[in-house]
Amino acid sequence: TEMLQNKPSYFQIAILDTRGKEIIKVIKKQGKIFQVPKGELQEKGNLRYFQEAILLKKQQFYFSEINLNEENSIIDLPEKPTLRSATPVYKNNQIFGLVLIKMELSAFYKELDDTYAEDTRLYLIDDEGQYLYNEDHQKEFGVQRKTGFQFKDDFRTSTENLNVSGESANDFVDNQGNSYVNYIKNISYSQNGFHHIFVISTNNTNYVLESARQVRT
Repeated sequence: TEMLQNKPSYFQIAILDTRGKEIIKVIKKQGKIFQVPKGELQEKGNLRYFQEAILLKKQQFYFSEINLNEENSIIDLPEKPTLRSATPVYKNNQIFGLVLIKMELSAFYKELDDTYAEDTRLYLIDDEGQYLYNEDHQKEFGVQRKTGFQFKDDFRTSTENLNVSGESANDFVDNQGNSYVNYIKNISYSQNGFHHIFVISTNNTNYVLESARQVRT
């Protein structure tokens, strides 16, 4: 409970056995911390983050894909963009299970909202082209929300064009025909490299050219 109190973004800590059954779960809700009753503990063995994290070796750490937190296969309300961290627990040199921490990213998203400058946009997308962050938050998490929104719906490009290693810069055209200069950074995270995020910064080409003209004069 002390960790939940001292880490504002942490809202859940759980111990899961090797099949994905929650053994102990402590949650923080509306500033209050409490242990979930035994009868309300859930099975997580079929979830992607558990199946990937259970492959960890001693002293390794796992970070999940970013998505909206779900409880009992239903999106938790209010919606919380969530990152999960896990590490294995060993007993007598045998894996006993996982410690799982859920972190809410709403404060981080608010910081991204505050970074916008004139004619500059910032996006986070996954390797399938789904928006993880968009200033229009209704376009995020199209798979979970079943809206289907993707980066390619706004820009004439595909995820193959984004699948660069490291960093790159190129041009995109949106579906209204506007041209943008783009900077793309591919970030691989988690020790086993399970997940990638593409950070994309776009600048309207006309605005960039106009700014360059003003500098010359």
